[in-house]
Amino acid sequence: MEILTTMFATFVGFVTGVLFITEMVNKMFKVENTNVRMIVSWVMSFGLAALGLWLQVGFFADCGTPDTWQGWVKAMCIGLGCGWCANYMYDRNEMWRLLEWVFSFLENGGKEKRIAMAEEAKVRRAMKKQLTEENTDQNEADNKLTAVDLELPSGTKWADRNVGAKSPEDPGLFFSWGKVEGVEFGKKCDFSEEAYAETEGAKLKGNLDAAHDAATVNLGAPWRMPTDEEFQELYDNCDRKWTTENGYHGVRFTSKINGKSIFFSASGYGAGSSWSSRGANGYYWSSSFYSSRHARDLYFYSGGVYPQNYNLRYYGFAVRAVQN
Repeated sequence: MEILTTMFATFVGFVTGVLFITEMVNKMFKVENTNVRMIVSWVMSFGLAALGLWLQVGFFADCGTPDTWQGWVKAMCIGLGCGWCANYMYDRNEMWRLLEWVFSFLENGGKEKRIAMAEEAKVRRAMKKQLTEENTDQNEADNKLTAVDLELPSGTKWADRNVGAKSPEDPGLFFSWGKVEGVEFGKKCDFSEEAYAETEGAKLKGNLDAAHDAATVNLGAPWRMPTDEEFQELYDNCDRKWTTENGYHGVRFTSKINGKSIFFSASGYGAGSSWSSRGANGYYWSSSFYSSRHARDLYFYSGGVYPQNYNLRYYGFAVRAVQN
């Protein structure tokens, strides 16, 4: 029983080690050809078997000693078996295809088989390239910022995602009011009153101009931050529903006029060096001045939406862009 346990432990550890080391080598040297990857796996199998015999590790100690040919034969047999299992676990179809090629080569030089395999590999590479290009095009289309026309009375169109967001649900970047450099949620930040006092935004005594508009600077014109009146217009002309989309909590605004909608995630906010309320509360800056220490923002949670809220200007809030 003890011998069987030792054999099993050695076998499992050996196969795991071969898979792990082979994958590391393939990633380091960017090996993509499947046959080459499996050849690397075989080399690793025999190499580790030789090392196991040399160090007399586990079941290899029962194979014999490194100074006898019997020990080497037994160790190589173990390496062969474990290498087979590792490659079978990696890709069983390619494993059999490789063996067919080996047998064909031994029988007649394998010329026809090699040609057929080369053509098949060429087709697979072409299909993989096409699929990669299609996925890239789709990702670019999915990540493209879109202006959504809700047919609001003012004609204002709203972006389908936040500034700095990769998707409509992504909270994107967070800004103090009047600052144009954003910070990702959870990253090191300083949304303190002391730090804000040293910025250009702290000196503003009116609504944001283009130079201090986070949407215009980061996205380019005609994108800009909404005014508090535009937040009110959005509120008045849309139905609002607290929901969860792709794992993000937030509010979906659906136009009462044409049925189109946009999603605002409950982005949370930054204060000082801390982050808070993600998934529970949403805060979005407007471009509208309120006082020397405050600016207007959109605020919401599961229990309500407040388009005429105001907050301390040094807080880190999300930004949703608009255009006419």
